[in-house]
Amino acid sequence: MVFGINLNGPEYEARLKKPFSPPTVTLKEIHDAVPKHLLKSTVYQPLEDPIKAAAYIARDITFTLLLFKLASLIGPWADTDFSGFVISGWNKALLKAALWCTYHWFQGMVWAGIFCLGHDAGHGTLFEDNKINNAVGFVLHTKATASMERDENYVPYFRSEYNLPPETKATKFDYAEVFEETPIYTFARMFIMQGFGWWVYLTKNTMGSKMYPPGTNHFDPNSPLFKPEQPLNDNPSLLTLLRHPDNGPQITKAIKTVLKDDYNYDSTPTWYALYRSFTQCLFVEEEGDIVFYKNKHGVAARGVAQGAVKKIKESGWNGDAQDSNIKFPKLDI
Repeated sequence: MVFGINLNGPEYEARLKKPFSPPTVTLKEIHDAVPKHLLKSTVYQPLEDPIKAAAYIARDITFTLLLFKLASLIGPWADTDFSGFVISGWNKALLKAALWCTYHWFQGMVWAGIFCLGHDAGHGTLFEDNKINNAVGFVLHTKATASMERDENYVPYFRSEYNLPPETKATKFDYAEVFEETPIYTFARMFIMQGFGWWVYLTKNTMGSKMYPPGTNHFDPNSPLFKPEQPLNDNPSLLTLLRHPDNGPQITKAIKTVLKDDYNYDSTPTWYALYRSFTQCLFVEEEGDIVFYKNKHGVAARGVAQGAVKKIKESGWNGDAQDSNIKFPKLDI
C-alpha cells in the first residue's frame, strides 16, 4: 500500500493466496506451441523486405541527430533572450531548463527504440541474415542473460549484503534499522532510479552481475566485462522488463495453452507496481532451491508449496537437462 491505498490487480492478490509450485513445462514445449511464422525474423514477424527493418534503424538514427541539432540551439537561443521574448533572468533559466528536459524526454524515447532494435538484432530476429543481425546487434546492443547468479542486471541483494543477522535471529528492529523509510523517500529513490539508474548501472555496475568487482565500468574496454576481442558492450535495462514484440499478444495466446495456470498476468498500474517492487523486493536469502524477494520485515509475499520441489525432483524432472534438446538461433558474437 502507498498512503493507505491498495492498487494491486486482482490477479496479483489471488496469487498471493496460493503457494508457488514450480512449473514443469519445458522451454521446448513452449517453443513448439508458438506458430512457426511468429518465430521468424524482422521484428519477430517477417516484413518481407529487409529494407523496412533497416528503415526503422535509419529513422531512429535520423531522429537522434535531429534532436541533437535542436538541443545545440538551446544555448545560443537563450543567449539572445529567446529572440527578445524572455528577458527576466529567472524566466530565462526556467525556460532553458524546460527545453532541456523536453529534449531529454524525446531523446530518451528515441534511444529506447534503438535499444529495442538492437535487442531484437541480438536475438537474431531483426533480419533473416544472422551475420547482419550480429553486426547490427553488436553496434546497437549486445546482450547476455542467464541465471540469477550470472544475470547481468537487476541482480537481487542478499541478506548478508545488508549485514542482517540470520533469519532465525533477526528481529523487527534489525529490519527497521536497515529498511525503514517514508513513502516520500521511496518516491525520491524511484525518481533517481528512473532518471539516472541506467547510467549509474553502466558506470558503476550498481545492481549488476556479482561476477564483476564493484565499480565495474561498462564503457571501459579494459574492464572484466570484455574479452580482448570485444571493444564495446551494452547490457539490458529495465526496459527489457516492459517491452514486447509487435506480435507479442499472438505469442502470449499460444503459450498460455501450455502454461495454463502457470501463466501470470498482473493488471496492477505500472507506477504502483514499481513502488511495490521498491518496498517489497529488497533482498533474497543466500540458500534455497527457490527463493523469493523479502520485504522490510524480512517476510516474503509468497512461499513455495510444501513438498513441491521434492515432488518434481522425484518425478524425474531435471532442471539442467530439460531443455537440452531445443535448438535456439546461433549467434556468432
